[in-house]
Amino acid sequence: AEQKTAYIVIDGNNMVSGLREEILSALKATGFHASEVFTTDTHAVSAVVLGRRGYHPVGEVMNHETLISYVQEAAKAAVARLEHCKAGCLRMVVPEVRVIGKARLESLSMLVDKALQRAKQIVVPIFALEGLILILLLALL
Repeated sequence: AEQKTAYIVIDGNNMVSGLREEILSALKATGFHASEVFTTDTHAVSAVVLGRRGYHPVGEVMNHETLISYVQEAAKAAVARLEHCKAGCLRMVVPEVRVIGKARLESLSMLVDKALQRAKQIVVPIFALEGLILILLLALL
């Protein structure tokens, strides 16, 4: 049996919770058996927003129904241009490649958290001392 699969790539960083499922549901209703939604996470265009994160995740600002309709239109246009093809897969082991791994990534994350906590503890006394010295110097003038 033939199976239609859609890989949707959106140029943006992350995605609001639930939007992926909405898109996948709409694709299933359009006749796709299996699909997935990816974001590029390039920060090339979207990391220009001032704010808490510095960017808006996909779906935070744009209307979900509008985005889903664009995805459905693109999927239908792709189906109209389908050609028969064969697909394959190859597994390859590259020796001596070092990766950070889950444990080291968690350790690095904890290190950053601890460094930020320590920096917060140090900054207040430093600025308080600096302010006191400045007040004393101004009082002497």
